[in-house]
Amino acid sequence: MNLRDHVRAEPAGASGGDAPPFVRALRDPSALAWPALALGMLVTLVITFLLWDRLAQATAQRFDSEVEKVVAQISRRMEAHENILRAAAGLMQASDEVTRADWYSYVNELGLERNFPGVLGVGLSLRIPAAQLAAHEETIRLNDMPTYAVWPKHARDEYHSIVFLEPLNERNFRAIGYDMYSEPVRAEAMRRARDSGNVALSGRVTLVQEGKGPVQPGFLLYYPLYVRDEPTDTPAERGRALLGYTYSPFRAHDLFGDILLGFADKVVVMIHDGRGVSTDTLLYSNADGKPVSSLEAVREIELAGHEWTVRMCAPAAFSADHFVLWLVPLMGAGLSALLFYLLRLLAATARANRSAHAMTQALTISESRLVALLDTAADGIVTTDESGMVLTVNRSAAEMFEIGIDAAIGLPLARLLPMFDAAWFAGQADTQPIGLRWRFRKDVQGVRRSRRFPVTVSAGRFNLHARPVYSLLMRDISEQVEAQTRMRLHERALESSSEAVIIRDVQRGGYPVVYVNAAFERLTARAADEVIGRTFTLASGEQNPEHVLDEMRWAIAHQKPFSTTLDVRRADGRSIWVALSSSPVRDNEGRVTHYVDVFGDVTERIEFERKLIRRTNRLHTVFSLSPDGFVTFDESGTLTNVNPAFLCMTELTQTDLLGLSAAVFDGRLARLADPDKPWPGLVLDQSSAEPQRLWLRLPEPRVLERSARVAPEGRSETVLYFRDITQQFEVDRMKSEFLSTAAHELRTPLASILGFAELLINREYDEPARRRMHTIIHRQSRVLVNLINDLLDLARIEARAGQDFRFEDLSVKAIISATLDTLTMPDDSHTVRLDMPPAVPRIRVDHAKMVRALGNVITNAFKYSPGGGEVVVTVCEALRNSRLMAGMRVIDRGIGMTPDQQARIFERFYRADPSGNIPGTGLGMSLVKEIMDLHGGEIEIASAPGVGTTVTLWLPVMDTATT
Repeated sequence: MNLRDHVRAEPAGASGGDAPPFVRALRDPSALAWPALALGMLVTLVITFLLWDRLAQATAQRFDSEVEKVVAQISRRMEAHENILRAAAGLMQASDEVTRADWYSYVNELGLERNFPGVLGVGLSLRIPAAQLAAHEETIRLNDMPTYAVWPKHARDEYHSIVFLEPLNERNFRAIGYDMYSEPVRAEAMRRARDSGNVALSGRVTLVQEGKGPVQPGFLLYYPLYVRDEPTDTPAERGRALLGYTYSPFRAHDLFGDILLGFADKVVVMIHDGRGVSTDTLLYSNADGKPVSSLEAVREIELAGHEWTVRMCAPAAFSADHFVLWLVPLMGAGLSALLFYLLRLLAATARANRSAHAMTQALTISESRLVALLDTAADGIVTTDESGMVLTVNRSAAEMFEIGIDAAIGLPLARLLPMFDAAWFAGQADTQPIGLRWRFRKDVQGVRRSRRFPVTVSAGRFNLHARPVYSLLMRDISEQVEAQTRMRLHERALESSSEAVIIRDVQRGGYPVVYVNAAFERLTARAADEVIGRTFTLASGEQNPEHVLDEMRWAIAHQKPFSTTLDVRRADGRSIWVALSSSPVRDNEGRVTHYVDVFGDVTERIEFERKLIRRTNRLHTVFSLSPDGFVTFDESGTLTNVNPAFLCMTELTQTDLLGLSAAVFDGRLARLADPDKPWPGLVLDQSSAEPQRLWLRLPEPRVLERSARVAPEGRSETVLYFRDITQQFEVDRMKSEFLSTAAHELRTPLASILGFAELLINREYDEPARRRMHTIIHRQSRVLVNLINDLLDLARIEARAGQDFRFEDLSVKAIISATLDTLTMPDDSHTVRLDMPPAVPRIRVDHAKMVRALGNVITNAFKYSPGGGEVVVTVCEALRNSRLMAGMRVIDRGIGMTPDQQARIFERFYRADPSGNIPGTGLGMSLVKEIMDLHGGEIEIASAPGVGTTVTLWLPVMDTATT
C-alpha cells in the first residue's frame, strides 16, 4: 500500500481512540493545513516555472520566425528590383535604339510608386570616353534635353552619365547628367558589376536627389550593359565591351519602411551597411525609442555582392499577450491559500464528518495534482519511510530502473540504490534530528537489471503525521559520465601523444593559443606558459618557401584544412622540420571557432629525402650524360627507363620503348641487327659474366657490347649496359689497312732499289745505262725517304697533339711567301700567281707546320696538273660558324676529282690517280688535315673532274691589320 492508499483508506478504516497516532493526525484538518499550503505553493512554483520555460521557448521561436520573415521579405524585394534592372537591360539589348519615351513607357508599366515604394526610379547610365564627351552632350541637348550636361566637370578618362531616369520628377531631374563613377562608393559597385557581369549593390551614400527636406541614407543597384555581340567571357573583355548600366536609386527609410510595413509592431529592425553595427553605417531603424525585450538576432545578408547587417529586437510587448503567466502563480497561490484557510476553518469549527469529508476531498485533489506533476517530471522521484521502504515511485523513476511502479512500491530502496540501506536511514535518524531542515545530494550507483549505472540523488525529509518521510530526486547521469570519461581519455591521449598539438582561438585577434600538449613542449623547447594566451606561429624557420606561407594564410582566411611541411625554429635556436596538419573546428552553427594544429618531427626524414634526392640527381645526371647506353627493367620485366645515349645509338624514341616487355624490346632491337651476324638472346634473370656483342646495321653500322646487371637486393631490377665499340673496331681496321698499305708503299721503292742494285752488281752496263739505273735508284730512294718522313711527321703530330707547336701571330702573306720560297718546282711548265688583297688578316699559327701544310696543297696542285698551267694562290675572309676566318685558297686547272674521290682525300696512302704515274706517298692531305685540326681550322675542297680543284685552308683571324 502506497501513500495514496493510506490517505484514501483513513476515513473508512478509522475507529475510536485505539487508532494509531498517524491515523489520528489525519483526522485533524489543522495538522494538514500547513503541509497542504507548502505543497500547493511547491506545485504552483513548479508548474509556473515549467509554463514560463515553455512560453519563453515559444516566444523565442515566434521571434525567430519573424526574423526569418523579415530577412526573406528584404531578399525578395531586392530580387524583384534586380529583375527590373535585368529586364531594362534586356530592353536595351533587344532594341536598336531606345528613346526617352520608350524608357518612360517601360518604367510607367512597372508602377513603381504603387508596387515598389522606396525606389526613386529606374535609370540608364552610359559610358562616355573623354574624347566623345562634347559630342555626347550636344546629341542629348539636340534630341530632348536642352540643358543636359555631364557633371561634376573635372577631367577624367571616361564618364558615366545618367541619361534616363524615370519617373522624371523634380527630385530625379536633379540627377540627370550626374557622373556616378566620380564618387568612390558608387564607382566600386559599378566596377564590381562590370567585372562580374551581374547585379551589384553599392554601399551607403547620400543620393543627389536629396533636397532641402530630411535627408535619408541611400544606396544604388547596378546591372551592367554590354555592347551587343562583343565577347564578355573574361573581366578584361567585359571591361572593353561595357556600354553602361541600368540602375535604381533607393531611399533607405522609404524602401525598408514599405518592406517592413507588416512587421513594425512585431520586430524592431535596424539595418546597417556592411559588416558590423555602428551609427555611421545605419541605413534604417524603426526603433523610435521603443522599449525592447532581451530577444535579439543579428543576420548578415549578402545581396548583389554586398553585405547588410540586420539587427532585430523584440518589442517589450512582444510577449505581453501571455497574461496567463501571471494568472497561474496567482491562482495557484490563491488556491493554496484558500485550501489552507478552509482546512484551518474546518479544524476550528469542529471535527464534523462534513468538514473531514471536505478536507479529504481537498487532499485528494491536491494529491492528484501532485501525482500528475510527479508523473510528468523528467527526473525520477521516490518517497520512502524512515526504514527505507519505497512508498511512491513516479513514472520517470520506474523507467530509469526498468521496473514497474507497482513492483517498486514496498521494496527496500537498497534494491534500487544499494547505498540507501536500512543502516543509512537509521544513521540519518540518529545524526539529524527529525525537526531540523535536512538536505542531501550525492552521486551514487543505481542497479538496473543487475547492472550498475551512475545516478545523482538529491534527498530531502519532511514529516507526515509525525513520521519522517524521505523524498529522493534522481537523475540518470550515464551519458554525462561517459562523456566525461571520453573527455578524460581524449585529454590523456593528447598528453601521451608523440605528435605535438596546438589549439588556437580564431574568434580572438591574433589567434591566441589556448592549449598545447606535452609533445609540443618537447618538440619546440617552449613551456606551455610561454605560448598559451599569446600569438604563436610555427613558420619561424628560414627555409620555408613563400608559397607555403601563402597557402597557410589562404587556408585560414577561407576556413579550410591544410597540410604542409615547415621549418620550425625551436626556443634553443635549433631548426627542425615538422609535418603539419591543421583543421578548423566549427560550432553548431557552422562557424569556425578554433584551429587544431597537429605536427611531428620529420627532420630525419627530410634530411634522408634530401640526400636521396641529391643522390638521385647525381645518378640521373650520370645516366643522362653518359656516352654509353642504359636501359632498365623492373621486377616484372617491363622497360622503365632509357637514357639519351641509347636512343642516339638506335634512333628509337622513348615513347616507343617505355612499357615494353623484355622480349618485345629484344625483338625490336634485333630488327636493327646485321642479319649476317649472330644475335644473342636477352636474359634478365641473371647478370652476364661476359659482355655480348651486337652487330647493328640500322640506323648505321655499329658494333655494341651489351652487359646485364641484376640488383643484388631490394626490388629485382635489371640494368642493361650498351657500349659502342664501333670506333675501336674502325681503329683496328684502319690500323690493319694502314700497315698493309704502308708495307706495300715501302716495298715498291725498295724493290726497285734492290732490283737495280743487283743488276749493277751482277752485270756490266755501259755508262748511259748505269746512269739511268742510278737515277732510278736515287728517285726511288727519295720516294722512300719522303714516305718515311711523312709517316714520322704524321705520327709525331698525332702523338704530341700539338704540344710542340710554337704559335705566333703572323700575317697570311708571310706564310704564303715562306711557302713559295721553300717550294721546289717540278718543272718549268707550272707558274704561281698571287692574288693578294691590299689588306690581309693576321692569324695565330705554328710557322713551320703551316708552311708544310700549304706547301703540300700547292705541290698537289702541281702534281695533278700534268699538262702544266697556272696555279692561283689568293687570300679571302668569311664568317664561318659565327667566327671570322681567313682563307688561303689554292686554285688549279688540273684533272680534278669525283665526289667519291673527295670523300677519301684525307685517307692515308690514298691517291686520286691510281695509275702510279703521279708521284707521291698519299700522306700529304692526311698531314694537312692533322695540322689544320690542331690549329682549330677547316679545309674546304671544291673539285670537278677535268675542271680542276680549289682547296681553301680556313684559320681564325687574329688581326686584320695590313701587312
